[in-house]
Amino acid sequence: MPSVDFSKIGKSHQLVDDRGRLKRFPSRHDYVNSLIDQGLATDDADFQRQQDLVKAVYLDWLKRGQVGCVFAQLFGRLRNRKGLRTEVILTIREQSPGEIASEIEALVNDSLGSAGIDAISVLLPGIRDVEVLTHLLVSLSALEKWELELETPWRNTMVMVGLRRYFSEDIWAEILGLGPFQFLPPTRQSPITSLELRTSPERALKSKTNRSMRAVHLAQLLTDDFLTPDQHGVRFKKWTPGWKARILGGARDYRAKAKVTFTLPAAIWNAFRTGIPEPR
Repeated sequence: MPSVDFSKIGKSHQLVDDRGRLKRFPSRHDYVNSLIDQGLATDDADFQRQQDLVKAVYLDWLKRGQVGCVFAQLFGRLRNRKGLRTEVILTIREQSPGEIASEIEALVNDSLGSAGIDAISVLLPGIRDVEVLTHLLVSLSALEKWELELETPWRNTMVMVGLRRYFSEDIWAEILGLGPFQFLPPTRQSPITSLELRTSPERALKSKTNRSMRAVHLAQLLTDDFLTPDQHGVRFKKWTPGWKARILGGARDYRAKAKVTFTLPAAIWNAFRTGIPEPR
């Protein structure tokens, strides 16, 4: 990975925490400008073509805490990512969402057969359009081992969508989505569109959304290599809920629940679900 310095990066993305205090984080624009200043990229399109830079931006963003999970901050450090696979899909204009969905499934399936791999982050730097994202999710749900389990209206204008990927008839992975979209809850507004999921059925628990299933999710990732049990407990029970509440402004936001992959504009989601029009 190239030497990248984000210590002086701009922080134009602003949030107000639960105490009314302003919190600042880098936006995608800030990251690209920083890379341009360092002579590592010429523009956003050039950035998208460089896998190592995409990974560097993603990991730096995780460490800054906007995602609201203390463990995600820890997993943003390379030394803590044992068992975590990070892959970049470099999309091109002519590539259809269906083809991208097949690439994602190939990466997930390959990870299932790789010893020591417990989870995968699939980074999609070229997906910045809501219609392309929606088409991709519908295409994934049409694959044999994928299922659209959750379609729940949110405030009449949005739909919370939950994708699952089967390991067996009674075990699936709950999939978390992030991306540079302002309609997502603050904790999901990453500079890089990504899908995050466990690729091991170990430690599966009874699903909270379907009692006939067992689910694996990111909260079950092991931290034994860098946290004691007591340290893990404090971060899981106290620090993470508190920090997440701060980033969300103290409000209970169902869009930020682990069971939700993405929350999308209802009009666009319903149009794709009924006809799957081609994005312009």
